Amino acid sequence: MEDHLERPHEYPNHRQPFRPHSSIAISLAIVSLCFVIFLYLDRIKLEKEVAQLSEFVESTKKDVIFTKKYREALLYFSKLSWLQFIQHSAEGGLVQTDDFIVEKLHLLLNPEDEKFEVIIDLKPTPQMSAHYKGRGVFDLPDNEMRIKSKEIIAMTKEFYKRASVGFQSPKWDDKSISLIIEGYLNIGEMKNGKFKLEGEK
Repeated sequence: MEDHLERPHEYPNHRQPFRPHSSIAISLAIVSLCFVIFLYLDRIKLEKEVAQLSEFVESTKKDVIFTKKYREALLYFSKLSWLQFIQHSAEGGLVQTDDFIVEKLHLLLNPEDEKFEVIIDLKPTPQMSAHYKGRGVFDLPDNEMRIKSKEIIAMTKEFYKRASVGFQSPKWDDKSISLIIEGYLNIGEMKNGKFKLEGEK
C-alpha cells in the first residue's frame, strides 16, 4: 500500500518549500530602505529649518535689538543641530570597516572657535570580537591596531564630509579624535594628525 502513496517531492513541478531566510533577507532590505528614506527626509527638514534660521539671523543685522552675540548664538545652535543630525546618522552600523562599527559618534562643538572634538564609540565586528580581551585591549600587534584604528577614523571623516555637502558645517579637524569601546574604555587617540594607542608613549 505504501508503494501507491503519492509523495509530493516526486513531482518534477512541485514547488520548493518556503525558506524563512529569504523572507528575513527581504524584510531586512525593506527596513534598510525605510531607514535611508527616513534619514533623507529628516535631512531635508533640518536643512529647511537651518536655512530659515540663517535667513532670520541675516534679517536681524540691521535691527539694534538683536546684538552680535545674540546672532552668533543662533548660528551656533543651528550648527549644533546639524552636528547632532550627523551624529545620529552615523550610528548603528551605517559607518563601519571590516573590523569596527561606529556605535556612537560624539561631535563636541567649541562655541569659541567652531572646532569640535571627536569621540568615536566603537563596536568590534564578529571577526574582530575574537581578538577582544576586554577592558579596551585587543590581542593584536600595536602596528596592526594602529592601522585598523586609522581606517575607522578615516571612514568616519569621509562620512562627515559627505553628510556636510551643501551646508556650512564646521570643518573636520584631526587635532583631537578619541576612540573608545563599551562607552568609556579608551583604545587610543589622534592628536594633531598622529594616532597613539592607549598607554603608548
